[in-house]
Amino acid sequence: MLDAAIRAAKEAGTLIKQGFDGSLAPESTFKQENDTLQVVTDFDAAAEKLILDQLKQAFPDHAFFSEEIGDDHIESDYRWVVDPIDGTSNYARQIPFFCISIGLTYKGEPILGVVYQPITDELFTAERGKGAFLNGKEIKVANVSELNKAFITVDRGKSQYEKERFVNIVVELTKHIRSMRMPGSGALQTCYVACGRFDAAIFNGLSFYDVAAAAIIAQEAGAQISDFSARTWKLKTGDMIISHPSFQPKLTKILQDI
Repeated sequence: MLDAAIRAAKEAGTLIKQGFDGSLAPESTFKQENDTLQVVTDFDAAAEKLILDQLKQAFPDHAFFSEEIGDDHIESDYRWVVDPIDGTSNYARQIPFFCISIGLTYKGEPILGVVYQPITDELFTAERGKGAFLNGKEIKVANVSELNKAFITVDRGKSQYEKERFVNIVVELTKHIRSMRMPGSGALQTCYVACGRFDAAIFNGLSFYDVAAAAIIAQEAGAQISDFSARTWKLKTGDMIISHPSFQPKLTKILQDI
């Protein structure tokens, strides 16, 4: 199953690179999602179709959820979760921070993840119980224990409430950490925690499909994932803290009352 997901991700990467040359932005439109406008390009739909066609042919009895199409409502213990371009706003503006995200769950629990960044040709992969890898080399989360040395990535969520709440999160975090970044791709940011580039990721209302693949990669790299109240994270839209286990109590203490 991992090989099939890798193959689909890499072929989708080749496709979406056609709309990214670093200068001319691909044509984009907006779709309404709850109370926000979301950017969509033709390459989102094309990459999604490519991935779904390949995986459905390989696994016809599995269920599928994809960002653009939604749930196919097939009854199966296995469900693939596909985000063809996580970070579409970056992609549409020719900012090279986006990825293809393909995750597989079994009875609602992530068991396999593939995240591919086609511009840098970085492939993050993991299977439950088998470790996490970047281009075939095993990766681990950074073990930074002091908050004042922490380099953290954040994301704000999509609703108006989440946007306003995000301001408070940033204000509180800034009092304690060294630096933060908001690059705009939840899956890739999570993988950057997995390989130690960031010390933690804080997500305020991230959609579950953004991290269905990356969460298992982070966990297999040694990360702990919880919500802001220190409860073990489940695969759903909501708050997330992703970090080395030693960081979790410190971060939840800051964020639990926001």
